[in-house]
Amino acid sequence: MYQQYKLPHKKLQKLEMKKITFLFLILSHFVFSQEEDYSKIFSNFDSIQKNSLTLHANQLLNVFDYNYVKSRKDGTRQVIMTMKLDSIGKLNLVFIENKSSDLESFFTTILEKIPLIEISDENNAKITEEFITCKFTLHPNTDLSALSSILFEKETDTIKQIKNLDIYPSFGMLKKGTDKEKSMEDFNKNISKHIVRNFVYPKYARNNNITGKTFVFFIIEKEGSIERIIVTKSNPVLHFAGIDIISKLPKLNPGISEGKPIRVSYGLPLTFRLE
Repeated sequence: MYQQYKLPHKKLQKLEMKKITFLFLILSHFVFSQEEDYSKIFSNFDSIQKNSLTLHANQLLNVFDYNYVKSRKDGTRQVIMTMKLDSIGKLNLVFIENKSSDLESFFTTILEKIPLIEISDENNAKITEEFITCKFTLHPNTDLSALSSILFEKETDTIKQIKNLDIYPSFGMLKKGTDKEKSMEDFNKNISKHIVRNFVYPKYARNNNITGKTFVFFIIEKEGSIERIIVTKSNPVLHFAGIDIISKLPKLNPGISEGKPIRVSYGLPLTFRLE
């Protein structure tokens, strides 16, 4: 007669633990594979207009943030870097300030995983080369789960476009009763004054007759600081001039939406023209 053989209790526990461990490894591998599939993150950017390139770059900086926290690197790092989008739509690192081998390797590894994109101008003509210059800060203590939600779970970021605010950011205390229209007028006026006061034509660009119009995109955090600047279009030499101007902005009073301070994006063109 057949007799069922039962494993001793301790052996059974070990067997169950092995099963759980094996299952955990499979699930971990699956989650990791999902998170490494950056094509899903950039699925809306496989073919984009030139004026949408800053949105692509901003999402890329979110990927950098996520990987920096995940890698458990130490220390807050401020980065100024230039990437080149080549003729096949691949992003390559071409410059990083205060060159550091660990950061160079870090960014290069991530860029290898970014899907190719095709970029076109206002007339839908394919652009074969484009540069993107960014200034941003990597924080090791950023909430990894929040970054993961933004990247992989399609949750919206906390950034609002400035036109959707109730009150625009300000350079000083606003008068009581200031409405959206007045705050917008004051903000635009003060930004223009700041640009005129700090505009310097780069010596190299002047000597080599480099002109053009750049587009500068930046984020005003809900504390009023500027921590992310992205510049596109024209020559990278002009990009650095744009970054320098925006970096000199004072700490602002943040934009207000529904009575609360909020992160806000803002973009403006800067024209470099030799008389």
